Amino acid sequence: MAGHILIADSVPTSRITMKVMLSAAYYDVSMASCADDVLLNTATSHPDLIIIDSDLGDTGAVGVCTRLKATDASRHIPIAVVGPDTTEHRIAALRAGADIYLIKPLDRVALLAHMRALMRVSDIASELKRRTQTALEMGFPTDTTPPVTPSHIVIASPYVDDAVKLRSSLRGLINSDVDVARYDKAIHSIHTTKNADLVIISSHFHDLRDDLLLLSNIRANDNTRHAAVMVLYPEHKKIDAILALDIGANDIMPLNSDPDELALRIRTLIARKREADRLRDTIDHGMRLASVDPLTGLYNRRYAMPHLERLVHETTLTNAPLAVMLVDIDNFKSVNDTFGHAIGDTVLVEVARRIRDTLRPQDLVARIGGDEFLIAMPATTAQSAHAAAERIRNSVCTPPISTTGNRDLIGASISIGVAMSTQIAPNSVSVSGLIDIADTALYASKSDGRNQVTFGATAA
Repeated sequence: MAGHILIADSVPTSRITMKVMLSAAYYDVSMASCADDVLLNTATSHPDLIIIDSDLGDTGAVGVCTRLKATDASRHIPIAVVGPDTTEHRIAALRAGADIYLIKPLDRVALLAHMRALMRVSDIASELKRRTQTALEMGFPTDTTPPVTPSHIVIASPYVDDAVKLRSSLRGLINSDVDVARYDKAIHSIHTTKNADLVIISSHFHDLRDDLLLLSNIRANDNTRHAAVMVLYPEHKKIDAILALDIGANDIMPLNSDPDELALRIRTLIARKREADRLRDTIDHGMRLASVDPLTGLYNRRYAMPHLERLVHETTLTNAPLAVMLVDIDNFKSVNDTFGHAIGDTVLVEVARRIRDTLRPQDLVARIGGDEFLIAMPATTAQSAHAAAERIRNSVCTPPISTTGNRDLIGASISIGVAMSTQIAPNSVSVSGLIDIADTALYASKSDGRNQVTFGATAA
């Protein structure tokens, strides 16, 4: 499932046209015709993304955005507003909390590219909310207060003079420290100054390869991959800019955009980026000591079980499929008996790393026993879960694990049992039920020869 999108438009033909476009891209789409429908649908179906027509009933998109952003349950949901190509409409929507403003008539390719970019935002925002709630339930304080320090922006352009002019146009509109850099110096500039919250690529797209290579480097580098990225493009190069969205840009805008609108979209990107930073920093040192396994660095059972409870609760609300896996290292006792517990710990740590590195950021992975691991993958079909389980199994098997300076190599394998929430009646899905199914499947994997993936009975 690609995600759930709520379309709000008072014109039936417009709603249906957009639903057809989005459904063809495998999004789960629901529709609303007025502001009250939007609020009710949001409260009951929990969409990942909301698209609102600027002329929606009495309140319009501005009124709906304002009400959604004022509610804790919905303020994190990304919003796209669709309307006429006027500065007044764009500015009003962005000030009310919209993430982007799409101009009528909608271009299908551009729409879908923006949806994919906003879905990435939605995944991060949902995970932040989920982890914060889990931490609170475990009795640990969490700091969700936005930082008050000025943000840091790097403007990268093939022409430094253009970057300097852009910085000047934003003076007084944003509370940010702004550096400028030529393309070939951009990554170095980001590394040698404080971490950037936002990189603005001011491009003329004379050489598409250079533009996209810079974006790819930003996303591939450990020090820059979490920065928000905006690409500014010439009007006649919009198709190239749309491609940048799928490579990792968070937003795109024309080079000659109104500075006030640009500043608003910059603030939104920085706010979202810092929200993502808080996602990664939610668990403070005290909570880590209580919730993280000290040997492998994975979450422990104390953290995993309430987090899994929340995932199951969300599954019952949204009907999105949830995959739960139990993983056991094959013949681990013989590793300890043959090589000693120190080598056994080395194997455990490496297996844990390989499992973690194979999964998505939103997936839960925990060590819940001596050599047993729990994995939970939200919004994952049986087909995707099977592919993920096989990737995990293969990553553990190959290459052999080095223990002492590459001189001793130990082959390791794992058995996996998988349970799907779709195996259980929607109103009966529970943590215990899923774990029981996964445990039975894990036992079958071991009984059938180990080093394999088995789904619980009736799984696809």
